[in-house]
Amino acid sequence: MSSPQIVNPLRKAAEDTLTAYGLSVNASFVDKLILMDLEVLVLAIKLAPVWKNILVPGKNPKVVLDFVQFLAAAGKRFALVLDQLADINKVLWEPVDQGHNGRFKDPVRTLNLALTDQQLVGFIGALAKLEATKLVHLKKFLTIRGKEPIVTLLETYYLKVSALVQDHGNLAFEAIALTIDQNGYTDYINETTICGLALMSRFKLKADFKGVPAWGPGDHGDPVSNLDGHFNKHVMGINNLPLLKAWEMGEWWRTLGLKLSWDEYAGNCLALKPAAKVLFTEANSLPVLNFVKFAELDPITGDIKFQQLLQAKMKKAYLDFTLAQSANITEIRIHGNEKRVFLSGCILATNLFIIARFEGADFGISSAYFVPADKIKEKLDDRLAFWVLK
Repeated sequence: MSSPQIVNPLRKAAEDTLTAYGLSVNASFVDKLILMDLEVLVLAIKLAPVWKNILVPGKNPKVVLDFVQFLAAAGKRFALVLDQLADINKVLWEPVDQGHNGRFKDPVRTLNLALTDQQLVGFIGALAKLEATKLVHLKKFLTIRGKEPIVTLLETYYLKVSALVQDHGNLAFEAIALTIDQNGYTDYINETTICGLALMSRFKLKADFKGVPAWGPGDHGDPVSNLDGHFNKHVMGINNLPLLKAWEMGEWWRTLGLKLSWDEYAGNCLALKPAAKVLFTEANSLPVLNFVKFAELDPITGDIKFQQLLQAKMKKAYLDFTLAQSANITEIRIHGNEKRVFLSGCILATNLFIIARFEGADFGISSAYFVPADKIKEKLDDRLAFWVLK
């Protein structure tokens, strides 16, 4: 009489797991599954009636192994994690034959368990709340990105924005959808630019933009230094391009209403320009018509005392003027590079350009300057736009 065969509960559970998901018993995968705890395999079998339809395991037994390992990693969080996994599949998975290159023909099988419950629920909730059209745009972006892991990519963007603007990680998806909707430039959408792009997504139409509230740090490190740097360059011509220097100085002096007498100039400079004397023809003052001629004499470079006089006369006016005019710019576009996202526009009647950006969550002017009329179109076209405010 033969002795009864002893059944290994763990091996039987591994075999039953494969069977429950519609797979034939494969010794190689059984050997991998028995490395799991028995409780995890029992849970996987219990979940099979629902999840075998989501996981579509018939193509590759590894899907079941991945799923079981995911359950093991989730531990006591498995119920919440599975709810989120199901929800993200409802959003992203398209179980339709889309051909060999179909981007979403396979379901999402795992999630990043390093996310807290709050982050996970928030991330997937933000995707689920996207309007249908915006979701289509988001999927198109993911298709453009090709082989990048789609969930990891979206998680990264969501968390970056959430860390900056609490509970508004959804703005990352809004910005991407808006870029796609307007056939914008997508190559510069990355984890460095996504926060600026997300905050800019609040400006979809010209009516959404009311102007820039302050000067920002720009490339000078802080708002005060940035304002000083641009005032010195554009209003006083220090380190400006030689061909633009005198012309733009004259534009700003006229715009800001510079009043300068000969006595003020002569008494506040270290190196008097003798040729300037004949230009002060209007009651011993410099008339508007002679602004450019005076600037062409280069009376400012290296003359700290005269620089201080002009700063006292015009820097506050430059600040006030640029902030006020920022609300009036047109031809507004959101554009950028690999590191920054900008909002820029101009006032065509005066050829004034203003550029702004977010530094963290603070919106400020980066630069403000005049552009010659024959260079306006070139300046407008010199930007790879994410979208244009219409």
